Amino acid sequence: VGSGTGRFTKKIVKSFTNATFYLIEPDKECIIKLRDIFSHNKNIIINQNNAEDMNFAIKFDIICMATSFHHIPYVNKSNVVEKISHLLKSDGIFIMCDNFVADYSNENERVQVLIEYHDKWIKDSIKDKNKKGEEMARKMKKLVMMKNGGEYFTSPEKFEDIIKNGNLITIKKINVTNFKLKEDGNKYVYIMKHDKN
Repeated sequence: VGSGTGRFTKKIVKSFTNATFYLIEPDKECIIKLRDIFSHNKNIIINQNNAEDMNFAIKFDIICMATSFHHIPYVNKSNVVEKISHLLKSDGIFIMCDNFVADYSNENERVQVLIEYHDKWIKDSIKDKNKKGEEMARKMKKLVMMKNGGEYFTSPEKFEDIIKNGNLITIKKINVTNFKLKEDGNKYVYIMKHDKN
């Protein structure tokens, strides 16, 4: 879900040569690239759609999202997780990796957390003389501050509430960055399954 230009898909296709993959991506330019890259793969079905509107008559063994959850507007995040839960087979798993920010308790705190997160990213990029990183951080800060800017970062705590409400439980949670400062945020990989209770 949120295949982008296929960077992650290219890696997993090599490991699961007999699997059938359904790629969901809303961006037209990305769809063109995906069709070009995977034109020879008969086991890859490309679907131009967003996570909120995806609909299938089949159930899946595994559903993956790699750094695309933050593109889903806050008001739609719960619905997307519930939809994923319904699309999983009873023994299926949902694997999700994304960037998360420090926890917040209200809208004002969320805005402050996002400002601190992006300001730290900008400051670190300047210190490291990383012009591309600085440019990306400034662009992202501008997007998250817009009402419908397309970048909707949440905290691990808020995400975990969402998955509970979607009848999923976490099997494993891996912090792949291990930053110590809350302003840095962290990237987590979550492995989830149906809550059978």
